[in-house]
Amino acid sequence: MKLSLKMIAERLEHKSAVLKFKDIYSTLRLERPLFLNDETVLAADTLYIASPDDLDRITQFHNGCALVVPGSEETDIRNCPAVIVTDGTLDTLQLYDEIGEIFQTFLDWEEALKNASAPDHPGNALSELLRSSEDLFQNPVLLCNSESPFLRVETAVPQQETGDAETQKLLSALSSDRRLTTEREVFLFMQKNVSQKALVRNLFAGDAVIYHLMVIGRSRDLRETDFQFLEFLAAYAETVLRREYGIYSRDTSTLSELFGAMLSGGQWDKAILASELNRIRWAEEEEYAVIICDAPPSDFRTFPEILVFVHDGKTLMIANISRSPKILTELERIFREGGFFAGVSNLFSGLSRLKRFSGQAQTAFRLCSEQKGHGSLSFSDCVLTCLIESAFREYEPEDLLSPVYLRLKDHDRQNRTEYLKTLEEYLLHNGNAVQTAAALFTHRATIIYRIKRICEIGQTDLKKPDELLHLTLSFRIDRLLNSRI
Repeated sequence: MKLSLKMIAERLEHKSAVLKFKDIYSTLRLERPLFLNDETVLAADTLYIASPDDLDRITQFHNGCALVVPGSEETDIRNCPAVIVTDGTLDTLQLYDEIGEIFQTFLDWEEALKNASAPDHPGNALSELLRSSEDLFQNPVLLCNSESPFLRVETAVPQQETGDAETQKLLSALSSDRRLTTEREVFLFMQKNVSQKALVRNLFAGDAVIYHLMVIGRSRDLRETDFQFLEFLAAYAETVLRREYGIYSRDTSTLSELFGAMLSGGQWDKAILASELNRIRWAEEEEYAVIICDAPPSDFRTFPEILVFVHDGKTLMIANISRSPKILTELERIFREGGFFAGVSNLFSGLSRLKRFSGQAQTAFRLCSEQKGHGSLSFSDCVLTCLIESAFREYEPEDLLSPVYLRLKDHDRQNRTEYLKTLEEYLLHNGNAVQTAAALFTHRATIIYRIKRICEIGQTDLKKPDELLHLTLSFRIDRLLNSRI
């Protein structure tokens, strides 16, 4: 691992005071040091350990070279582009050993990050990345969900304490910082009324922030070079998130434009669609479902089997069922627990048919919202309602009710009976008197008597399939009418 001169200077402070520091480069360019022997020309991007007397004979400094010198306040460094002058507590040999240990520390850290982010890592890779970094930062390192910045991600970090009251105060204040939704570089958060500070690196999926990687200045003050180390750690975290959750590497802007053109009836290129799907390792003929919901898109960008877009002001998702047959069950849980409405299309293959199935999801979303029951509603459960609504456009709704249904409804209203309720349960239980009796908490003989009276009042024998279907639809029509009153 290459270090900057500033990183070395900060780590030398605890062994030997740094009297002078100068670095015109401030980049990661240096490897383990060399002793300056008889050289008069310093090689590029090379770190040397030298005595003060050696400085006078150096004639040329190539780009990126640097020196560490045990000297004094009087040591002349005017000609040196990058140099550390220590107080002489350590001689050149001791400095060589000390700087070697500094490099080894960072090499060990880099190795730990590589191991944790390797595809065959057996444990929780994110947790291991953070755990191996806290010793280096000497401060807590957190990975937080963008929806709740003051909470650690449960699957990423072992549930240990997040700190004292001041740390909690810091995280709470940080949650309102606008940079949490826009900033792409490491930034420092500090407030006058909060004693601790934090370095934050947002992790993006496209244009949306998914997580925040943070170093909290609790155990020691934050250093200038912590900015670079947090950026270094973020690269490994993104590798893990890209591999395990399918985010960061997937730029779906072209797919978004293609699907937008499909949905609006515009022109789109099938070859480009195939190419873009191949880039994310999807195939057009896999099995999909379209979901439309009122949940924020950021809630679903970590699912590798889902593409998320905003269309007509709502969140539209294309779920790859072939890759994850249980994804709809997981989404239903999220919708229900989050208090969201969602409509789900029938399953289909061939993304070129997106518009058709998006219409199904839109219909299911509308009906789900009207029913005011949180969760998702599939289009297959809406077909009867769609047929009824279509019939409403041509006929008066009351004209669509079964004559048997109307006779029973009139009788119930005039005599304060509940034959319609009994008939509905009887139809729901496929004509099983025992099950109907259990549902209505009454005796089987009572149900048999009521069914006999229903046949007499309704002038039916309840044996014709078409008549039974018409009765079932009549209950649905009447509920639909009542819900619109």
